[in-house]
Amino acid sequence: MVSAITEEQDGVYVYIHGYHKARLVKMLPPESRVCITATLLDGLALAWSAYASNMNYRCAVLHGEVMDWDETTPDAQAAKTEAARQIVEGVCTGRWDECRQPSKAEMTTTGFLKIKVLSASAKISSGCAGEEKRDLDDAEITSKLWAGVIPTKLMLLDPISSDDNKVPVPQHVKDFIASNNAKPVPWPKE
Repeated sequence: MVSAITEEQDGVYVYIHGYHKARLVKMLPPESRVCITATLLDGLALAWSAYASNMNYRCAVLHGEVMDWDETTPDAQAAKTEAARQIVEGVCTGRWDECRQPSKAEMTTTGFLKIKVLSASAKISSGCAGEEKRDLDDAEITSKLWAGVIPTKLMLLDPISSDDNKVPVPQHVKDFIASNNAKPVPWPKE
């Protein structure tokens, strides 16, 4: 499942899509309450003790309600197409205008959920692991063992064209990669 978050006049929405017969898509009728979570790993915080080691992360929890998606209305197809556009743009900015639009068959076999976000929370864990006082006071530990953070970052690498490709990498792909990789890391550099 891939999702996109949009801000509309009456609130924030998450679009989720998947195979139209997938359990998640089929089993969530309108007004169902749902919880969506996502976590990004920012680093491994290694302490002098195994017990105190942990991870640096950013985590979000969204609580929401599935909106009515009436397939019989004249606007249903336009709404599904907009959901598909939001999801594609959420994956790679500028891609919707640079790819073939979904066929009727593709849209028929794709299920969409539109979820209105009712509440959200986030948690961030960062920095070095908290060391125990007894370890801080132990010269043998502090002189022989290393503690610190091994940072992680999602990087986009140079694109690899498909074997059947006949055109150069488009500018929107180059721009997307550059923009993503230019984002600051969530941890301080030395």
